Amino acid sequence: MKSQIFIKITILLVVTSYFLGFFIYEDTSGGGKIDHNAVIKNFELFQENELLEIDWRKYNSSSLPIYYIILKYIIPTNYSFLFHLGYFSFIISISTIFITYKCLCIKNKIQSLNFEVLLIAVIPMLSPFFRTSAYWSLEENIGYFFFALTILFYLKSRDENKYEYLAILFSCCSFYARQNYAFLPIIIFFLYFDVKNFFQRKNIKYIFFFTLFLFPSLYFFYKWASFTPPIATNRISFQRENILIILTNFFLYLLPFCIFFNYKNIIKIIIKRKIEIFIIFFIILFFFILIFFNHISQDSPYFKIQLGGGIIYKFIFFYNNWILSFDIQKILFIVIALFGLILIFFFSKNNINFLIFFFISIIIFSHITIIFQEYFDPLIYFSIIFFTNIIKFKISEVYKKLFFSVYFFLILLIFYYFKNVI
Repeated sequence: MKSQIFIKITILLVVTSYFLGFFIYEDTSGGGKIDHNAVIKNFELFQENELLEIDWRKYNSSSLPIYYIILKYIIPTNYSFLFHLGYFSFIISISTIFITYKCLCIKNKIQSLNFEVLLIAVIPMLSPFFRTSAYWSLEENIGYFFFALTILFYLKSRDENKYEYLAILFSCCSFYARQNYAFLPIIIFFLYFDVKNFFQRKNIKYIFFFTLFLFPSLYFFYKWASFTPPIATNRISFQRENILIILTNFFLYLLPFCIFFNYKNIIKIIIKRKIEIFIIFFIILFFFILIFFNHISQDSPYFKIQLGGGIIYKFIFFYNNWILSFDIQKILFIVIALFGLILIFFFSKNNINFLIFFFISIIIFSHITIIFQEYFDPLIYFSIIFFTNIIKFKISEVYKKLFFSVYFFLILLIFYYFKNVI
């Protein structure tokens, strides 16, 4: 009974703070106002031109333009367009939370109101990046919206085939929201595609619909002469250091789930195979140091402009007053990245979908100049609760409280450092 009161109060506080943030124009990520100006210019670009006549050199975004195409046809171009734009973004974000809750209920076969599941669904409302995107009409949250819709219709399609094509459609829409969502249509394709009966009629239908929905992206790639718009083309180059940054971001968001939902299994594995684990860990660590050590440099863009990299990167290299040796800092960063890799494969055990999400993230984000934490927050969180069965594990009420407390603590840390864009 007491735990239910705790959960209900927490939900109330989270939702209240979320609505309050909207009315006070909160900008906890630190970049909302700046990015909002770019969104307005893009919005005006699409309103003033037909889609086929747009000068893409003026398009200030790195993403495919589904957000602005939707806005073009639903937001009136009058003096109140900022009002409508703000409420559209806010409603999309709130809808994402409701759809997430519905997905978790279907996934876990829960038919009545469940406050524990609702708490899991509302945690993204604490993310400074999710909040800022909602309040300042940024592009990011529409991707989460399509992500949640994809999972909803996939889950429904397991009982009724008619929902399969909606799952395919929205998985492709998520790709049009941001190219790093390429993992989602790939996952949905292989969830439906029957490899054993390759030429069966259903497989041909799946190939047709995926091709139909993704074909328009070729127009944009052709016009851009790249996978990104002209403004972002010069940001594309392979950065080996980015692989470590990706891994440390995964570590940050996976760790609380491992500690409070699956700690017993981890301890059993370590005790049972401690010698093998010890040997394998140091062999991989040796190769990690060999591959990455010399590629962490104070000449990198992260050091020159001191933006991006994520909170772990910032703590080790910029907010660290106890380890002054740059070489030791680099080794510590590599060790945390290695732990991130271990957690990823632990979560991907018997779950190829999360592994696909990780590999697509590596492929895309290792080829951009600077990684920001907003690229993973709350995307990793959504991927955990959608692609893994972690919340089915039975844990005591104490550990549930500890888990959510730790997650809140991590988010509060990000809040505290929002003035230095991460």
